[in-house]
Parts: sequence; C-alpha cells; structure tokens
Amino acid sequence: MNIDYLTEASNNIKTYMYFIFTAIKEKFKLNTSVRRFAPFPLNFDKPMVVKRGKDEIYKDD
Repeated sequence: MNIDYLTEASNNIKTYMYFIFTAIKEKFKLNTSVRRFAPFPLNFDKPMVVKRGKDEIYKDD
C-alpha cells in the first residue's frame, strides 16, 4: 500500500468530519465546541464517554 495515499485519505476524512461538525454547530446554533472522546473508527468494545460540564457519562448502548 502507498503510505502517501493512506495519509491523504486520512486527512480528507478528518477534513470532511470537521466540515460536518461545523455545519451541525451552525445549523443548530450550538455555542459549545464539538469534541470526540471516542477514537475513530469507533471501538464498540469500550463505552463512549460523554461529557456534560464536569460530569462524565459512559454510554454502553
């Protein structure tokens, strides 16, 4: 496999994800920053951590 191709594909995915998050924030007028606490791609063996203020909630559904 060509490492340059994989690097470019990874950067394209990150750019597209940033575009989607920005569009969602603008559409729903969200003032908070959007953060991913789960790795990409999602690891379904571990629960996802959701932060609300200082509270951390583990979602395992």
